[in-house]
Amino acid sequence: MTFIGDSIVSGLDVHSHFKAKNLGIPGDTVARLSDAIQNYSNLEGEFIVLAIGVNDIGERTETIFTHYKTLIKNIPTSSTIFISSILPIDEDLYRQTWGMKKTNAQINKINKLLSSFSNASALHFYDTSKLLKNSEGSLRGDCHLGDGLHLSALGYKIWAKSLEEGLRLADNV
Repeated sequence: MTFIGDSIVSGLDVHSHFKAKNLGIPGDTVARLSDAIQNYSNLEGEFIVLAIGVNDIGERTETIFTHYKTLIKNIPTSSTIFISSILPIDEDLYRQTWGMKKTNAQINKINKLLSSFSNASALHFYDTSKLLKNSEGSLRGDCHLGDGLHLSALGYKIWAKSLEEGLRLADNV
């Protein structure tokens, strides 16, 4: 099993949780990865967990979705693909910390597109964000490091548990 994604994946201890490889790259985007994935070795026949997209938020939704489809097309067809939803952010703290505006509304739109696309393809999509959201749909305050984006130890614990649930369901399909 190989996890591919951005800084959120990079910070997840995939070896102890999943006995997997971690190819998370801080700051990575779906657009960059869709081109670079062809240079990754040893993906043939792998179970690949994609968890990427928050760094793309702010681009047009259709553009991000197109990059995602290109990314998936560029992964070897012998691989099994599991897509973890793009996780929510705390919009206000994100704006204060990073000086950029990103919205959970756009994240939700892309997640819906990815879910529909996965259902129509031989892919697995799982909404791993449910337990990380507060009542307004933002990333819970106790689940991030104070920047509105990067997960705290509790956030990673919840996300890992949700990933385990999704992977179990995908294994039974």
